[in-house]
Amino acid sequence: MRLQDYSIIRSLDQAAFQQLVHYTSSRVRAAAQAFATSLDTLSAETAQKFEKALTDETFVSLAFTGFGCFIHGKNLAPPHIARKILTLIMYQRLNHFESLMAVVVDDPNGPDRLLSRYVGNWWANFPDSPVKNEFDDIIGFWDCQRGHIPQPFSVMNPSPFDALILNELTRENLDHAYALAYGSLLVLDEEIDRNRVEMAQLERSIGAVTQDLADLRVAENRLIQEEVDISL
Repeated sequence: MRLQDYSIIRSLDQAAFQQLVHYTSSRVRAAAQAFATSLDTLSAETAQKFEKALTDETFVSLAFTGFGCFIHGKNLAPPHIARKILTLIMYQRLNHFESLMAVVVDDPNGPDRLLSRYVGNWWANFPDSPVKNEFDDIIGFWDCQRGHIPQPFSVMNPSPFDALILNELTRENLDHAYALAYGSLLVLDEEIDRNRVEMAQLERSIGAVTQDLADLRVAENRLIQEEVDISL
């Protein structure tokens, strides 16, 4: 992920930033739908690459949300599906059809609803289409579409004081916001790694218990057969 020009997001007022955040969330929703509906047809290798691209798209959306909340505070509403899809990522359920579709269809008419088309929709023809989901890519895609997407949802109108703070933000402020967002992603990576280890341990435990149950059934059947033989 990269952001070449901080002035782009520094110049956005609350309404525009809210639309950008919901647009990025809508892209995640669309990519998640495409992934879920193609799980049965993808090879294991391609599915793994698709999952990584979807995860990257999600993290970019969350990073933009972090920037927006840092700049506008409570005046900016986080995307509706952000928490749910992040939970799937953390618990390695992103490749589970039912879980993924539950996120996709949640609040389908909300401000981050699916759009009829997306610029840069790499998921529509994956893996043949190049994956472009860096910060600068997403801003460019949004800028191409911003005049043709639904009006953004706002928690409240920003006050003139909020607008003044936005205009006075320095590169140092935005560097700090970026560092916070990037640090959050690192923490999430660590949490995902820990959950991966715990899930692997749980799977091994389940496998061991399953094998023990199978052994018990074999032993039970053997005893039953021996009792039948004795009775005969």
